[in-house]
Amino acid sequence: MSTSQQQNTKPSHTTLLNEAKLNQQENLRKSQEYTKILNFLLNQFLTINSSSESSTLIDKFTTILQLDKQILNQLNNDISLNFYELIKVKNKLEKFINRCDFEFKKYNQFEKETIDKKNDNIDSKEDLNLQKRCEIIDLNLRIFENTLKLIDGRKSVGRAQS
Repeated sequence: MSTSQQQNTKPSHTTLLNEAKLNQQENLRKSQEYTKILNFLLNQFLTINSSSESSTLIDKFTTILQLDKQILNQLNNDISLNFYELIKVKNKLEKFINRCDFEFKKYNQFEKETIDKKNDNIDSKEDLNLQKRCEIIDLNLRIFENTLKLIDGRKSVGRAQS
């Protein structure tokens, strides 16, 4: 199997993101259904047992129901917040990739111009162009190093928050 065929079989980032969204929505829907069933059963249980004198048991079940609602609300808020943060990071990453692509294209254009000038046999200008090229390469390396440090820092912050 050739490399292009292997790449065609891999799902795209958008496909994976959409599948994750669908799975998340399905899990949320199932969670809500289970919560409704649990609430219904507990309410039935409380109704049946409310005629007895076990008011402490009823209080405990009521407390459990309230805690369950609070936990469900917190989970829903966390899911929506995490999704929002994921979209923000995805947009930043796309901008970063576009900037890198632009820099690579600019660098390749510079390389092409340098080679073209070399072919023109302009020796004095070649030395200056070579020095400029080295400075640009050095600058690009520094930018990439700082970018990698920022990305690693964000990853470690993301892991620490998890």
